[in-house]
Amino acid sequence: MKKLIITSTFLLFLILGSCNSKNNETSVDNNIPVIINQDNIQKVEMIYPIEYYKEKIVNNYANYHNGTIDDLNFNLLKISSIVEIDNIIPNLLTFFVKWSDIRGYTYMFYTFDESQNIINRHFCNFKRLPNNHRQQLMEKLTGVIIENELISIGDFNNDGINEILSYAWHQNIGDVFTVYGYNIYTNEIEPFCLVPVFINYDDPFSSAEYIENGFKILEIINEEKNALDLAWNNYIWDNNVMRYVKR
Repeated sequence: MKKLIITSTFLLFLILGSCNSKNNETSVDNNIPVIINQDNIQKVEMIYPIEYYKEKIVNNYANYHNGTIDDLNFNLLKISSIVEIDNIIPNLLTFFVKWSDIRGYTYMFYTFDESQNIINRHFCNFKRLPNNHRQQLMEKLTGVIIENELISIGDFNNDGINEILSYAWHQNIGDVFTVYGYNIYTNEIEPFCLVPVFINYDDPFSSAEYIENGFKILEIINEEKNALDLAWNNYIWDNNVMRYVKR
């Protein structure tokens, strides 16, 4: 299967962690890709039916909002899909969850430990577009696209662990192209790439393309009231800073 996640504290990282940011860099000896030894990863198995995990997630949501399951109005809020996904954070079981309400969809990832208990939840994406827009935006991206959404899972930087890429909406930036991944040095899910991206809503086309060890992105360089400055830029994985860096 496949796997995803993004921590709710990412709302802080989103502002600070753009692709080419040099803040909070992690130094390594050289730029030779760090490859994770899969033999050292102990996969947490899904041992219960999917309804067990769904109930755990619903309870977690209710507790997070200081309520109970009975307090939730499932005509307005419900889990419309839940999918198990592999190899996002080593040694954890992960589920991609699509919450739906009257406004649309919100995407979350939930991680479980070997005792089959939730240890964290991760916000991912809340962009909502028609099906034909999603298909055209994702057509030049590789990986496993989750349920025809604006989310794909794959080992894009070739380090042995999957990353999560998506188009999303950021309240302080607007449309962004994002790649989140697990940083083996900080033991955290972090934004490896976050770029303001142009989306043509009238005649949609792919604004990001996967290239070898990176992405070609139609980036918004400058935005004024009645005009946009755009440029196609390549963002290539740099192991020295654990980010996709503009080249």
